[in-house]
Amino acid sequence: MINKEELGLRIRQEREKQGLSREALCGDEAELTVRQLLRIETGKSLPKLEKLEFLSRVLGADISTFLGEEKLDIPAEYFDLKYKLFKSSTYGDLERLEQKRQLLEQIYESYYHLLPEEELFSLDILERIWDFIESRGVLSSDTPDILYEDYQKQLLLRKIYDLNDLLLLSYHFMCRQNKEYELENFTKLEENLLNQTSNGDEFYNRELLNCLSLLIGAHVARGNMDNILKITEKMEGLVELTAQHTYYPLILTSKAKYYRYYENNLQRAKELYSEALVMAKVFGDQVFLNHLESEMRKDL
Repeated sequence: MINKEELGLRIRQEREKQGLSREALCGDEAELTVRQLLRIETGKSLPKLEKLEFLSRVLGADISTFLGEEKLDIPAEYFDLKYKLFKSSTYGDLERLEQKRQLLEQIYESYYHLLPEEELFSLDILERIWDFIESRGVLSSDTPDILYEDYQKQLLLRKIYDLNDLLLLSYHFMCRQNKEYELENFTKLEENLLNQTSNGDEFYNRELLNCLSLLIGAHVARGNMDNILKITEKMEGLVELTAQHTYYPLILTSKAKYYRYYENNLQRAKELYSEALVMAKVFGDQVFLNHLESEMRKDL
């Protein structure tokens, strides 16, 4: 496998041969920011294949120009472990969080030196999410780092999100539950998310639904209930398409909050919560049941 220093050098040499600045190559920075390109060219980060394909397309050069006869592969075993991190929700349960942290430690020990920047960044976001949950919403820092700013910029510019984009957006909406946010950017991100569609990747679909539920959480925390039903309708459509039926109790809970706090219809809220409770018992996740019952007591 080619090392990141040699790969970065080849990319820089090809760009300079064509007389392109980093700014000209990156364009609107939706696919690659200038700072990301700088980190790649200086050997500080390894690009994912998708970014390498973008560079190849913009420079009009075959990928072999950069890779030669070598490969840019990530071991399949890494993805098996990574997806276990997405397989089930924690609902704030400390034992489940600890299990996920142990799995992440295993990933770092075995694959850290092989992973491109995007993969390392997604793992970092997972840790931030877990820290946020364990600290009950207390952020360790209000100042995002440079990597975070780069990926946040791309979320605003892209029309189609990948799994890592959804993971970052989930963290963003989670943080907005107890922090002021810039309304224009928040609205743009919400619009982008509602335009996403399901695909054949089970874990992408799960994260899309999770992201939508956290968007609802951000609205509820701020008392902005207007769009709740629109978002739950989107979730219901995705559940029908992807057979992710375990999300139905969350959808019903969100609807209950809408009727409780926006329509002031306590009876309808009780009905929806009762329906959610029945479905949750069918799925048999005791941690989620405890979470649901706690929400019911608080709201009703």
